[in-house]
Amino acid sequence: MTPKEAGGALFAGLEPLDTSDGASTEACWYTRRIDGMSSWINYMVQDDKIVRIDVHPIWAETGVRFGPPVATELGITIDSSERSIIEKYGSLLRIGPNPYAEETGHYLEVVSPDKKFGILFETTDGKIDNFRAGTLEAIRASEGCS
Repeated sequence: MTPKEAGGALFAGLEPLDTSDGASTEACWYTRRIDGMSSWINYMVQDDKIVRIDVHPIWAETGVRFGPPVATELGITIDSSERSIIEKYGSLLRIGPNPYAEETGHYLEVVSPDKKFGILFETTDGKIDNFRAGTLEAIRASEGCS
């Protein structure tokens, strides 16, 4: 769906994130809700279509990190354990190294039966740091639009 269609479905407009980040272009950029709600969710847009949704932890002003109230269809959230992902997704799961935490982390990917979409969980020390869902090409782009 387009950002305009998504904004209508969310009952909130979407605004582009910082376009001077060096990675965003007219063909690929990030957006979020204009009303500031759900600030832990970003939407990746390519060619005027949302192709990926990123879920990040919430950081309190005190520097404490906690998971937002967002879960996958099987109840996986930020800070869920790798073990819980493996138990719930089983043989659908593909596990590889996390390029940002090679010694302690993994990328855990679930691909849709039609092989067009998926969910990718990033972990460190056995816990989910963040996750993203969308087209396979988009979720596999570790640097997003760059």
